[in-house]
Amino acid sequence: MKVHLYAVIHNHPQHETLHLLHWRTTLDLKSDLSYWIAMKKEKAMVLLQQPLAFDIAYLMQQQLNKSSKAFSLTDNKNNRDSAQKIIHTHVVTNLQRAVQSLPKDRGCNIAFSADLLQYFTQRDWIAFMQKQQHSKTPLMPTPSQQEAWKTVWFTQVYTFMTTQNISSQFLTVLAEFMEGRRLLLTELQQYAQQYTEAAQRQLQTHLQWLLLEQKLAWQPAIMRSTKPRALWSPHSWFNKSDVHCLRCGCHAASLQMTPCSACDLVCYYCPNCMTMGKCRTCTPLFTRVTREISNRLTPQVAKNDWDDMTISHANTNPNIHANMTEKIHTISHSNTHANSGANSTEQDQPSLAKWHLSPAQNEAALTGLRFLKQDRSIFHSLPREEDRRCFAIWAVTGAGKTEIIFPLIEHELARHHHVLLTTPRRDVVLELEPRLKKAFPHTPITVLYGGSPDRWEKAPFTIATTHQMLRFANAFDLVIIDEIDAFPFHNNPMLQYAASQVIKEDGRYVFLTATPPVQIQKSIKKKQMDHVKVPVRYHRHPLPVPIMKHVQAIKKWNGLPVLLKKALQSSLERKAQIFIFVPAISYVPLVVKKLSKAFPQTAMAGTSSVDEDRGDKVMQFRQQHIQIIVTTTILERGVTIPNSDVYVIDSDSTMFDAAALVQMAGRAGRSADFPNGKVYFFSKERTKGQVEAMKQIKVMNHTARKKGYLR
Repeated sequence: MKVHLYAVIHNHPQHETLHLLHWRTTLDLKSDLSYWIAMKKEKAMVLLQQPLAFDIAYLMQQQLNKSSKAFSLTDNKNNRDSAQKIIHTHVVTNLQRAVQSLPKDRGCNIAFSADLLQYFTQRDWIAFMQKQQHSKTPLMPTPSQQEAWKTVWFTQVYTFMTTQNISSQFLTVLAEFMEGRRLLLTELQQYAQQYTEAAQRQLQTHLQWLLLEQKLAWQPAIMRSTKPRALWSPHSWFNKSDVHCLRCGCHAASLQMTPCSACDLVCYYCPNCMTMGKCRTCTPLFTRVTREISNRLTPQVAKNDWDDMTISHANTNPNIHANMTEKIHTISHSNTHANSGANSTEQDQPSLAKWHLSPAQNEAALTGLRFLKQDRSIFHSLPREEDRRCFAIWAVTGAGKTEIIFPLIEHELARHHHVLLTTPRRDVVLELEPRLKKAFPHTPITVLYGGSPDRWEKAPFTIATTHQMLRFANAFDLVIIDEIDAFPFHNNPMLQYAASQVIKEDGRYVFLTATPPVQIQKSIKKKQMDHVKVPVRYHRHPLPVPIMKHVQAIKKWNGLPVLLKKALQSSLERKAQIFIFVPAISYVPLVVKKLSKAFPQTAMAGTSSVDEDRGDKVMQFRQQHIQIIVTTTILERGVTIPNSDVYVIDSDSTMFDAAALVQMAGRAGRSADFPNGKVYFFSKERTKGQVEAMKQIKVMNHTARKKGYLR
């Protein structure tokens, strides 16, 4: 998109004879003219009449404000033309210097001259208003092209101010809605569709007014700058002066370039986060500005604090107010709830007894609470990816990790903090929703995933898929990341970058995992990250230890191996349901065919990530209509069967690392009624992954036994 670039001429705060230029960008020029000339009564504005691509205008604004110097100007009526000439000369010189710093790959060739500049003064506005008040007919343009252009804009400003185009209620709703969010203009337009047509038409006007009040900030969605490394990434995710997507962190190597009709230049766009809306070089990303940041952004030359600004003409527009009252009430209640957190006392401490936790769960919850009770001020100076603001709950599969975090969530909500629980998969979000709403019946909960009806809602507690983090920034006091080792979060710099953005400056992370990534294990070993281990399941029985069996690889099978057939027969006789994991999708139908010949009376099915009927087959498996399911690692998580045995075929495959083997083994023995499920590793060779997986399981059993957690 294109915007206008302009400068406001301020008096120097220390020298009466000197002036300063403060450069700004706008998507609604009449709002800025109304704000600076008509309301703030600033001396003058200099406007570049040629609209610029937003990122070009933004970069020039930064460069111009950085290099702006004071200049002398004779403010005398008789020297008006001379003063304007001085300003024009000063502005053109600065603009030409700023152009030299622009990126060459944008195909942007700009030549500035005094003819492209429009000069608006407070004196001109007063004269226009005097003529307007005494004239019974609309003002006709004067012969001068510059004066005609100025008259057109002043007429728009006059109409804007007299027809009440600004709704103070809509401003409040927009500002509060944007708290903790980072959104594209197209997303804001979708949000505005719930209001009247007048509100939708005037959305950009209201956004620009919030930008002027410094309650919102905007930046190009794709820009150049040096950024910190992604969360837990061992290497720098950005290079100096690298072009990157501000929303997802994608760097230049992954970006695409294409001619852009919105700015008439060649734009980068980001294919990685395009499902959330298209980020382009000329597309702005809007974020909410906190009071502290707003004060830092306010130019020192400004005479009036923005808190003093009133919109006396903008309180009674009935065309925009529809459905606003309820929104304002909800937001005001939320703010009161949030601001009262400073008065919380130790009496607010949650009681663990009501959660009915096992001894191991109770110890983990207490350790987590001690982490959360640390002085939050120590995190202000820490990078957002710093390990010291992270707490890992390393719990065996089936340990009841969700129940462990209940007291932690309650602790944060009692202090009126905002909590995010994020998990990689939509089905897990939908499964967690009723459990958490039952656990916290009096707390509003927002549930976010692709197509969620709660997309624009706001609540103290949010449950979301990991991709939804891309729409937030500086939003949450506590971020709980479930299955941090799982796809798609694991080894995904985009989602790790998003996680580093959603946390507040003094916020904390809690990681839930049965198989921590190597980087987290190293941080724990070096005592750089607080953690707690939960070595036993909620039913307090030991984990099934895998049994190694030597057989040929699947591709060399002539029939079903004898050892495999014998073990399967034993499982079927005790009426266990059976998971059979294979390392490749192509092996699924092959194994199903051989099993069908060996056990023709047994109901079985095969499924994988490419199976359109996977959901139905998994449901039939849950309902015990299927006794054997052959699958890939797609079902290593999220499917719990009470009485089940696990068979991993070709467990020496490179597709199965230690973490995957532990997760697959974790499908067995999860029920208190059937805690002794069997786990088998069938392979030709013994690999490091198998040894490490078995070691982890045995160590957890040993720790549980040592601490007296086992029955």
